[in-house]
Amino acid sequence: MDDLWHFRQRRFFTPGMERLRERFLQLSIMETYAKNEIIFREGDPGSYCYYLDSGLVRIFNTSLSGKESAFFLRREEELFGLSEIFDSATRRASAQAMTAVRLYRMSGDDFAKLIRDEPVIARRCITVLGSRVRILSDQINRLITGNVEARLIYQLIFIASDLLKDENAWRNPVRLPVKVSQEHLASLTGSTQPTICELLQQLQKIGLIAVESRQITIHDPLRLVAYADMEKNS
Repeated sequence: MDDLWHFRQRRFFTPGMERLRERFLQLSIMETYAKNEIIFREGDPGSYCYYLDSGLVRIFNTSLSGKESAFFLRREEELFGLSEIFDSATRRASAQAMTAVRLYRMSGDDFAKLIRDEPVIARRCITVLGSRVRILSDQINRLITGNVEARLIYQLIFIASDLLKDENAWRNPVRLPVKVSQEHLASLTGSTQPTICELLQQLQKIGLIAVESRQITIHDPLRLVAYADMEKNS
């Protein structure tokens, strides 16, 4: 379970920061996005940060050949767009709604003022950005030492992790809260759609998951993670 440490640490406003969350929302502009709508593109000015109130957002790059490579999924209660806001740099990645999304957008100037008034938010930013560097390091390690199947399993667990609130939940069936296309899963795992299709069929055949109309159910999340660890080390 140590490999899943970041699932429990993703929320920006942790317990005890309710007042700060409310102040952030008051200073922000609420926006909604339809599924597949672009929130910002690589190369755009990094003028805003975003607090995700509901939905799922993917952060990705696009190569010169047009191939997309996703490296983060942002979920409810996460803050994103932080990397460029401090120096108004251009975006190094794009953000796209994977579901219907409601978020709160704050300008860099307002965020800088909020940090000056509330230093605890600055400390929280350091913690969150440090955690994300560690997550990227873990992802690179999986790309080098792991296989596609293990990376796919970790992504499925990540998407379902909001529902895995206690030990009992880890041992019972859980349905992913969103439908995810094989193309998006391929982008998140550094693979291809045919490979993801084959691996999902294999996981379903051995009884670890069920797939119906892009809706994925994990029969036993703890068993699935144990299988991924076994495959990673094989």
